[in-house]
Amino acid sequence: MLYKQIPVLWKDEDDKKNPYYTGDLDLGVFGRVRIAVYIIDNKKAQHDSDATVHVELREYES
Repeated sequence: MLYKQIPVLWKDEDDKKNPYYTGDLDLGVFGRVRIAVYIIDNKKAQHDSDATVHVELREYES
């Protein structure tokens, strides 16, 4: 498996002052993907996820 560390996420806040991380991933021939990662602070159960990821597919720009 290939592993390459690339800085793609920057911390931001939404209108309600909730922090999240956002950035673009360049997937080569598959285009670009904008992602936003929201950390979940108030989990209802131990097995609930620690974060949610919102994804937006963008057209490939040459």
